[in-house]
Amino acid sequence: MKDLKISMRLGLGFGLVVLLLIGVTLLGITRMARLNEGTETIVHRDVAKLEYAMRLEGHTRENAAKLLELLITFDTTEVAKIKSRMEFTRKAAVKDAEDLEGLLVLAEGKAAMAKIKDSRSGYEAAYAKVMTAVKDGHYDDSLRFAVSDMVPAMNVFLKNVEHMVGLQESLLQKGAAEGEEVYLGARNIMLTLAALAVLLAVGVASWVTRSVTVPIREAVAAAEALARGDLTHKTEAKSKDEAGQLLGALGNTIAQLRRIVGGIKESAEAIGSGTTQIASGNADLSQRTEEQAASLEETASNMEELTSTVKQNAENARQANQLAAGASEVAAKGGAVVS
Repeated sequence: MKDLKISMRLGLGFGLVVLLLIGVTLLGITRMARLNEGTETIVHRDVAKLEYAMRLEGHTRENAAKLLELLITFDTTEVAKIKSRMEFTRKAAVKDAEDLEGLLVLAEGKAAMAKIKDSRSGYEAAYAKVMTAVKDGHYDDSLRFAVSDMVPAMNVFLKNVEHMVGLQESLLQKGAAEGEEVYLGARNIMLTLAALAVLLAVGVASWVTRSVTVPIREAVAAAEALARGDLTHKTEAKSKDEAGQLLGALGNTIAQLRRIVGGIKESAEAIGSGTTQIASGNADLSQRTEEQAASLEETASNMEELTSTVKQNAENARQANQLAAGASEVAAKGGAVVS
């Protein structure tokens, strides 16, 4: 990892952070879709089922109350109104039951609906029996049938309807609890992933910063040492990224300068040694020259003495020759005299 380029490190770090953020986003979308599905189920199905069940119960109780009102009403006009209202309510109750049955999905709900339909058949039969007696003008029989047959059948029917209402209320509460559970689960996971993303971002930032600043600090120290003329400073590149390459280049530069300066120093020492030897040779040469000059002066003096001697000897020889010539002349003259 330390040999990765800085751009690769940054790309890798931010890429991981982006992947985590994408994961958080996808998770949020998925959980929200599930929550939305649960909400739609609650709003469009569970609430509707509860509403139909409660309306079925309300219409049944309303019809029962209207029937009792019918049994104590003798005004034909009012009786007609009550019957019309009861017929409307009965049809509404039938419609509510059909709509409720169309929304049922669970086996438990379908079983409860089967009980409602069965008990409603008994209730409808008792209701028809009472209405027939009313129609025939047998009010005593209608009242007796209402008490003995219709009311017990209605109670059974209402009990089953109430059971359906309770079942739908429990399903509604269960749906709400599931929605809250989905929300809490999604929230916790998203918070966890967000925390991981933050920790990863901090870790990547720290890692990249350290991997860049540590070699840069070493490079600055090397440059400062070079500026001071300190060529003993040593650097070591521990990575192959841009910062490591810079540090390595500075290290090579210092090492090369150290070799160059070392070579110059050796050359200077050699030149100094040669200069010393030359100076010593010049001193010897000067001394020998002085000695030779003195010798030449002595030789010149001797030559002058020799020249003087030669001149003197020549003068002596000339004088001796003159003396010899004179002696010869004298001898000749003496010989002539003798002769």
